[in-house]
Amino acid sequence: AKLAELTRTVTYFARLEEPVDYDSLDDEPVDLVFLILAPESANGDHLKLLARVSRAFKDAEFRERLRGAEDASALDILLNQD
Repeated sequence: AKLAELTRTVTYFARLEEPVDYDSLDDEPVDLVFLILAPESANGDHLKLLARVSRAFKDAEFRERLRGAEDASALDILLNQD
């Protein structure tokens, strides 16, 4: 999402305790959520970030590592690796 109030791109990740039905293409409930908030003036960097997140989340092993991370620091390491 783009918001006029923002001066920089902000990201949030959530791992849901209870998956929710989302009418997804794979018919699987959603338990991993990634949010990207960008300023209205964003020049496309948020789209590059979205593409990177999309590629990462297509990897079943990566998703399982996210689900198995024991704490926030483990999640941070997984989400910020290149």
